[in-house]
Amino acid sequence: MLIFLIGFMGAGKTTVGKKLAEILEFKFIDTDEFIGEHYEESPAHLIKEGYEKKLRFVERKAIKTIIENFNNAVIAVGGGAPCFYDNMKMMNDAGETIYLCIKFDILWERISKDSAERPLIKNKKQAKKLLEERKFYYDYAHNSFKVEKGTIDEVAGAIAEHIKFERLGLI
Repeated sequence: MLIFLIGFMGAGKTTVGKKLAEILEFKFIDTDEFIGEHYEESPAHLIKEGYEKKLRFVERKAIKTIIENFNNAVIAVGGGAPCFYDNMKMMNDAGETIYLCIKFDILWERISKDSAERPLIKNKKQAKKLLEERKFYYDYAHNSFKVEKGTIDEVAGAIAEHIKFERLGLI
């Protein structure tokens, strides 16, 4: 089973994903790290250099490669990946997609602290606009979880319980 965690930057996809993978005893894959390891350029570097189109192509290729080569994995997907090509459909068809939903003010508090590592975000207004544009795609996820309350263990535990109930056909 593949579980794709989607959502805006700062939503906690990597942090929650690692814990969820640990609980489920699955492999954890972060698509940004996967791209850096297999394509030798980090997503942040590609964006900074003005190669967003290349990044979106490489993200699609990475997601396809992960789907074809891994089982029982939790995948933290880059915030923009669901919004390009047919990535959202591909992930929905291949596994469970979960949108980590969080209030914008909390997101902004998180992402403004490391804005140097987030080249698509220059200010609060731009971040809010980008989130609004991406939310359309995020809403195609099979499920969404509000993640502004609770510890990482609690959020990952709630998602794991949901996955277990779903596997048993109780949802």
